[in-house]
Amino acid sequence: MFHPAGQLHILPPFPRHYRGRRVQGVINMGEQTEFEPGQRAPNDGEYIEVGEASFHTGIQNPKRIRLARGERFPETSNHRRKWKKFNS
Repeated sequence: MFHPAGQLHILPPFPRHYRGRRVQGVINMGEQTEFEPGQRAPNDGEYIEVGEASFHTGIQNPKRIRLARGERFPETSNHRRKWKKFNS
């Protein structure tokens, strides 16, 4: 990033309010896409079960549900699955 006067401006690694503080873990700047049972739905819509291998093999008979914002996610078919927004 260049300063208007033509000088190179180096940005600090963290925002100013983090300076001098111990930061644990990773700062997640994105929107959450997978949800566990008991969490609240962020938006109205259809959600589908996904598993750890679903991106290349798919899962057999995934549950599909419709939730309103604020409703809690129900239990999944097994403990390794999570809920994800279904984009039709």
